[in-house]
Amino acid sequence: MPIFGQSRRLADSPASIVTLHIPTIFLMIMVASATMALSLAAIGHQGHQSLRAWAMALLMHVVAYALFMLRGHVPDFLSVVLANMGVAATIALLTVGLYRFQQRPVPAWVFPLPVAVIGIGFPFMLDHFEARLILGGVVFLAQLLHLLAVLAQGRQE
Repeated sequence: MPIFGQSRRLADSPASIVTLHIPTIFLMIMVASATMALSLAAIGHQGHQSLRAWAMALLMHVVAYALFMLRGHVPDFLSVVLANMGVAATIALLTVGLYRFQQRPVPAWVFPLPVAVIGIGFPFMLDHFEARLILGGVVFLAQLLHLLAVLAQGRQE
């Protein structure tokens, strides 16, 4: 198996063969995220401090996808646990950036709690995909709902 995985066929007829090369899609996501991160960091450096957290979130997104791409080539702790911790950190940093943009105090739990839940729970579930899927889904959904609540509270600003 090549390091960057395999393509997946979406149609069986020769006239309509469409393939998705998952590693290429991951690479495109990583390049787009890195480009946006550098852009936000540059704007943040010019006086918009609230954008720095968003830049860091996008860089964390790049790291998480890089670890996902290496699944099967690096230990599962790296490609599963740390990658999902990276996703939790990405959403947390987006929330921190939103609080800062709205000039509101950031609750102390916003970053460490979801990252710790994933970091503590996932190592015990390495052989249980369904359990990881449920735990990750609950944590990420809670983070996204919190992010939307923060966005809604500050919509007038």
